[in-house]
Amino acid sequence: MTKNMQNNIEDFEAEFYSTREAANRLGLSLGTIQKMVENGILSAWKTAGGHRRVMASSVNGYIHSRRTKGINPINKKLSLLVVEDDFDLQNLYRINISNWNLPLDLTILSDGYSALLHIAKARPDVIIMDLNMPRLDGFEMINTLRSDLAFALMDIIVVTGVPKQEIEQKGSLPKGVTVFNKPVSFETLQGYVNAKLSSKALAI
Repeated sequence: MTKNMQNNIEDFEAEFYSTREAANRLGLSLGTIQKMVENGILSAWKTAGGHRRVMASSVNGYIHSRRTKGINPINKKLSLLVVEDDFDLQNLYRINISNWNLPLDLTILSDGYSALLHIAKARPDVIIMDLNMPRLDGFEMINTLRSDLAFALMDIIVVTGVPKQEIEQKGSLPKGVTVFNKPVSFETLQGYVNAKLSSKALAI
């Protein structure tokens, strides 16, 4: 093999990561990387031996979107993201939150992958989320956010029907995550959001 051929092969390989290398780069599990490939979030191809090769550009682009895109300008509105896959509960959130008559920008999404992409762009002030969700569950979504300094202080409220014992068996949740059991008290949520609005007003 000539030196030029060797260099070409090395350059080609540098454009791709194995799934394990991609997982290490993003701080996610191999299973999550595979799901992200299957859902088109990361671009990849398979070798003749059936091994996935993930495009480095898509991995680096995902990292860039998580850390640098769409930082919210300072404003008096509070951006609120609700992540809930149950359609009836989505409507319940929408109706109750609209009745608060507070300066809020509300977004409601159905799964963890869509939420992570939205968070990277919009940087919401508060996230209200379930733990059992399709495509990416709440445990991994929260761990992904808490592992990135850009999102380490973001307010996360978990509203779940998962028993406390089961949450602890799955590794518990990071400190600072507020947990409410279903059915949620919207009066309690409103109190939390009011307090967050007050603290944001003082910071402006």
